[in-house]
Amino acid sequence: MADGAAGITSAMCELPQACRLMCWAHVIRKSREHRKLVLDKEKWLAIEKDIVNLQLVFNDHLFGSAARLMIMKWTADKDLDAFRKYFEDQWLLSLPFWYEGSANLSPSTNNGLESLNGKIKQMYTLCNKFSLSSFLQTAERMLYDWSLASANTPFAIQIEFTNDLATRAYQWLQKLDRTKVLHLGAASYVVPSSEPKMGTSLWVQYYHSILTPPLFCSCKYGLKEYSCVHSLGLIMMWDHRKVPQALGIRRGKDRPKKVKLALTKD
Repeated sequence: MADGAAGITSAMCELPQACRLMCWAHVIRKSREHRKLVLDKEKWLAIEKDIVNLQLVFNDHLFGSAARLMIMKWTADKDLDAFRKYFEDQWLLSLPFWYEGSANLSPSTNNGLESLNGKIKQMYTLCNKFSLSSFLQTAERMLYDWSLASANTPFAIQIEFTNDLATRAYQWLQKLDRTKVLHLGAASYVVPSSEPKMGTSLWVQYYHSILTPPLFCSCKYGLKEYSCVHSLGLIMMWDHRKVPQALGIRRGKDRPKKVKLALTKD
């Protein structure tokens, strides 16, 4: 998790299979600095809303689909061309991992780290360069102070629910139509939104139409070609992919006729 520094990006490229997370606060701040590329204020507010909504996407597949639709929407308006090119190049192609689903249950900003960096400069280094011996003494003092701070303020190991949130959750539960709560997966549920655009059943249908369950098999074909009879067979069994109609129909020995019979309609 970092800002858009080129050095950090280059270093992450050397780590195989590493995800270079981008600080969301930096993304929206830099995007707002380029708002001058959009002259119409109302259009800029709509763009900002699109970006904020895109950041809430909870997995990689949905992000790709949502980002593609957003770019198609912006492409239809010539006034947005300059900003669209900037945003697509910088935040969709170069540094795309700033949405919630890029690392679920992880911080989406590095504000805490930057706050600690500011405290180090204000309380310890005072923005000065040290010799090695002086730096080691300062580092030892920092570690001692932090060890005391961790004792006084223990690290949070579970979520603390406030009374205000509990009250609002109870009020929401009283209004909830429990028949609308759908079981999506092993530990996933779909519940009605407070600002519903569609029913939960229709949402689940759209969700499955966009996502094909990623199945990987350890057989030699699955490892080499990323698909095999086992994975595709299970997808067919769960009705995520229809069986081609041609399967099960034996083809005749003769070549198919190129000319249809007379008095027949196409």
